[in-house]
Formats: sequence, structure tokens, C-alpha cells
Amino acid sequence: MLHALPEYMVNDFFKTASASWPRAKRIGGFFVAPFVAMLFVVSVVYACAPVFHVAPPRAFAGSSWYNPYANLHTAPGRWQLANFHAHSRAWGGLTSGSQSAENVVAAYRKLHYDVIGVSNYSTSPRSRVEGTFPVYEHGLNIFKAHQLVLGTDHVTWLDYPFWQSRNQQQNILTKLRSNAALVAIAHPRVRNAYTPDDLRYLSDYDLLEVLNRYSLPAEDEWDAALSSGHPVWLLADDDSHNVTDVEVTGVNATEVYARTPDTQDIIDALRAGRAYGVHTENGHMPLQLKSLQMRGDTVSVAVSGAVTDLRILGEDGAVRARATGQAAKRGQLSVVAAPSDGYLRVVAQGDSTMLLTNPVIRWDGRELARVEPIIDWPRTIRWRIFWVLAYGSLGWRYAGLRRRRLARLADARLPG
Repeated sequence: MLHALPEYMVNDFFKTASASWPRAKRIGGFFVAPFVAMLFVVSVVYACAPVFHVAPPRAFAGSSWYNPYANLHTAPGRWQLANFHAHSRAWGGLTSGSQSAENVVAAYRKLHYDVIGVSNYSTSPRSRVEGTFPVYEHGLNIFKAHQLVLGTDHVTWLDYPFWQSRNQQQNILTKLRSNAALVAIAHPRVRNAYTPDDLRYLSDYDLLEVLNRYSLPAEDEWDAALSSGHPVWLLADDDSHNVTDVEVTGVNATEVYARTPDTQDIIDALRAGRAYGVHTENGHMPLQLKSLQMRGDTVSVAVSGAVTDLRILGEDGAVRARATGQAAKRGQLSVVAAPSDGYLRVVAQGDSTMLLTNPVIRWDGRELARVEPIIDWPRTIRWRIFWVLAYGSLGWRYAGLRRRRLARLADARLPG
């Protein structure tokens, strides 16, 4: 194309381009240098991540059953309607909350919620509205591997913004757990952030957000954790970002049996599993748990409301008993646990609602078995040595390129 232009125009073009090139390089360097520095800092975060021992999945075992609902008819307290996951306007509007925290609280008060958590991203609960539950959402990564951190004023900033291996997922949970009363994995199904296989091995968290309006119920993920010997209780939350939208507000709720809606009473109840989750609308509770009892190896459940499908599930989510149609309308079901069942849980469904109970779990009668994450120091050291060598190799290569570039510049400045 240039050969068709007059010679003087071609010469002017190359003169202009040559004059602009150093300026373009300076502008490019202005943007590239911070980007490279950011990548280096992020890579150091990944390089420092520990490697953990992989404990093989192991089903719950024991001659007794831990029943979180035992003796509730005589225990002091009542069911407290709770939502631990909602967002208000924060961070100058960078996050997607539509209303002020005060308006969020007012909306849930209007729906008669007793426990309200405004879980803004990485925001210290110290700044929360008076009377709300202390919780924030942790997670600064592209795959939405987020957690709800309950009962603390301390914000943990560490995260892995791109991919996350299971070691990095475990490290985040362990770091959060060290500074919180309870840790919940939030919306595990969103962007496949936590797969069932991940949850067979991860530990150091207490709760799983099984019901979240952004995804289908995370029952497969929950069953994977329970079948692998992780005593994890459920949460059911809206994850609302706009409380004026009735399709996303008051659609999920956690019923917590506690003396009062005070923070410590709610934490104690959640830790003990004295809760169940409901998918509903406008905060109404068309299905309610009346009782869940264990006699020997037989579990019996009673649910009030218009039940159309009632199931008791065991190991790996296998259906152990089911009532549908007229049989389900009674709202009662029982079954004898199979020897292979380490836990049993209940699912009740109505026309447009769902109730999930926490599981009854086999145990030794003293404490629920938990898998403690242990750092594999030999593999961790090898991992970090790999990164040191990678940095050294890149530094050596960069130094060599810089020497050759300086040599070319020096040669270009020589006369003749």
C-alpha cells in the first residue's frame, strides 16, 4: 500500500513513526510495569501457600447417634428466623448492593426476621447496624469461592484471585477459622467454586450454604462432605443484593433454635446444629419442623404444612424412606438406619417450598469426629523451592536480556 503513495509522504510517515516510538514505549512501560509488579505479588501469594496432607474420606462411626434436635421440646428457647447473607451499598458502590444497610435491616424486620446479617464483602462487622448479626463475606477471586465469616470483627484479606487448588482452598478456610466463631462455605455451586470432590476432603469449616438463591440446592456437595466424615451443618440464605425485589428477598431462611436472637446464643445453636433451612417466599414458613427423634437406629420425623414429598436420606444422599401424595400429607415418616449409614437427614417439599433438616450423625457419645488439616511440610518446602528457582530463572533471563539491550544501545552510540 505504501508503494502507491508519493515518496515525500512515505518519508514523512516513517519520520513520524520513528519519533513517536520512544514515546509509545514509555507509555507502554507506564502500564506494563505496574501490571508485572501486580502479577509478581500475586504469584508470591500462591508460592507461599502450604501443601496439606490428604486425609482419606471416612464415614461417621459410633454406637450412638448425635441428634441436634433432641429434647428441643423441653429446652428453653424458640425458633429464630434468620438470614446471614445479604448485601447493602458498600465500597463506594463498587459492590452490587442497592440499598443502605439500614434499609436492608428494615426490609427484613418487616418480614419478621429475628436474626439479620448484612454480609458485605470484606467489611468489618464493627461498622454494622446495631442489633444485626456480625458477619461478612470473604472472597476476592474470579470463581466465586466465597465464605461467610461469622461472629468476628476481624477481616482476613488473604485470597487467591485466579485458580484455587484444594491446598489453597484449605488454607483460606484454616486462616478464616482461626479468627472466627464459625465459617460457612457460601454458594458452593456458583461457578462450580466447590465441587463435591473438593468437599470430600476440605475441613476446618462449620457450615455449608445449601440453599442460596443463585443456584440449585447444594445437596450433592453437602452429602459428599457428610459421607466423608465432615460434620457440617446447613445454612439457608437469600444472598440478596436488592431488598425491594421480592424474588430474591425472603426466599430462603435458616430457622435457629436458640434462647434469644443474641449473637452468642445463635452461634452456640448453629455450632450444635440446632437449625433447619427453608426455601419459601416473603419470609413465610409454610413448612415447619415439629420434631425429629432417634430411638435406637430408628429416625422419626414430623413436619407441619402442606407436604407433597417427604424423604429420609442416608449415606451419599441415598433415599432410605419416602412418602408422596396422600401419605406425605400426614407429614410423618420413619426408617431404620442401614448399617452403612453414617448419617440421616430429611427433605420435605411442598408445591413451591422446601425444608431441609440437619443430619443425625453416628458418634461415640462424647464428641463429633472432625478432620483436622495438617500441613505436609516436606511437600510445602519443595513447592516453595520450585517457586524460588522459577523466580531465579526469570531474574537471570531478564538480566541477560537487559545486558544485551544495553550492549546494543552502546554499539548504536559509537561513531562511524
